[in-house]
Amino acid sequence: MVLSKNLKLLREQNNMTQQELADKVGVSRPLIAAIENDTKSAKVQTLIQIADVLGCTLDELVKEKGGQLCFQKNCKN
Repeated sequence: MVLSKNLKLLREQNNMTQQELADKVGVSRPLIAAIENDTKSAKVQTLIQIADVLGCTLDELVKEKGGQLCFQKNCKN
């Protein structure tokens, strides 16, 4: 859940649509939407590419402030 919220927030802060982010990362828009909706997990390499495009660290993308790493859809913090 943290990843989905962080991804959407960071994408919007970068004034980027889901399609623009998908194009820059080299994935489909439905995949970006599914990650934001917390219905699909992403490969670590994809998350690294997303973080790079959004100008953030992988930690900033997947961590809750003061929380633990959470890559999986059902991760509990």
